[in-house]
Amino acid sequence: MATSNSTQSSTQKPTQKPNKQHANRTRLSRIRLSRSGWVWLALSGFAVVVAMQFGQTFAYALACFAPAYLLVAYWQLKRFAQHLQLQKLTLPQHCTQPHFDALLSLDFPAGLSAQTLQVQLQCRSHRGVEVSLNAAEAELALPNTPLCVRFASPERALYRCSQLALQLNDPLGFWQLQHTLPMTESMSEFISLPKAQITAPFPGSVEAEQAQHHDADISHLRSYQWGDRPDRIHWKASARSDDWLVKTADNAGVNTRAELDYNACRLSDHEDKIAELYGWLLQLHQEQAPYGLKLPGQCIAENRGAAHFHHCVTALAQLDPA
Repeated sequence: MATSNSTQSSTQKPTQKPNKQHANRTRLSRIRLSRSGWVWLALSGFAVVVAMQFGQTFAYALACFAPAYLLVAYWQLKRFAQHLQLQKLTLPQHCTQPHFDALLSLDFPAGLSAQTLQVQLQCRSHRGVEVSLNAAEAELALPNTPLCVRFASPERALYRCSQLALQLNDPLGFWQLQHTLPMTESMSEFISLPKAQITAPFPGSVEAEQAQHHDADISHLRSYQWGDRPDRIHWKASARSDDWLVKTADNAGVNTRAELDYNACRLSDHEDKIAELYGWLLQLHQEQAPYGLKLPGQCIAENRGAAHFHHCVTALAQLDPA
C-alpha cells in the first residue's frame, strides 16, 4: 500500500508544475515601489520612531498618513491595471527613418488622465531579430481618446509586433505600474525603410529623356507642386509671375511606363540603392503610373495601385545584401 501511495503522489506532482508556469506566463501586470516610494516608506518608519520617543504631533501625522497614502495609491493602480484594455493601435503601414508616429487608444477608469505614460513596443523582424521600440513620454489622455506616441524607426525590415508594454506611476511617483497588453494581427505589422532619396530620374521618365536630349521642347508651364525637382523650375517665367512655374516637356514618344531595376541604380551602397528605389516607387505611385520592380532573385510584374505599391515596398524591406 505504501508503494502504491508513493507512485500516485509521484504521478500527481508533475501535473501541478505546468499550471504554475502557465500562471506566471499569463500575469501581465506588476506593481512595485519606486526609489522615491522606498524613501517615503523609510521616512514613515523614522516618523514612527520619533513619535514613540518624543511624542511629536507632526511625526504622528506623518506616521499615519504615509502608509495610508501608499495603500490608496496601490489600490488605485491595481484598479487601473484590472480595467486597462488596448482598444486600438494604429501603426503606419510604411515608416521611414528617423522616427514614426502611432496612435494609441486605451480604455481605463477615469481619474488617471494627467499621468505620464511610457510605452514600449516589442517587435520581431522577418530575420528573427527581437527589437524593443521605446516611445517618448506622453501625457495619458482621457479614456478611448487617441494618444500620439513617437517611436524611433528601427533598421530596414518587415516587423510584426507581439505585445505593448506600458509603464505608469502614481501622482507622487511612489508606485510604478508595468503592464503588458497583447496585440492582434490586424494592428501588429509595419515596414521600416530608409528615407527616400532620388539622385537621378528613373529610366524611361521624362526627366531621363531630357537628360539625354538637352534640346527637348517645352510644351507648357504649370504651377509648382510639392515634390517637383528644383531644376525643373522656369526661373525667368517665375520672375514675371506671382507663382513658381515648372517646365513640363512634351510626353509624346516618351514611355511613361517604368521597370525599376536594382542593378540600374548608379549608387554603390546597398542601402542607398534601396532608398533610391523607394523614392522612385513613391514618385510613380503618386503619379498613378504603371511600374514593375526587378530585384536580385525576384521580379514583380508591372501594375499600379496601393496593393501593388505595398507589394513592392515589402520586397524592398526584405531584400538582403547579396
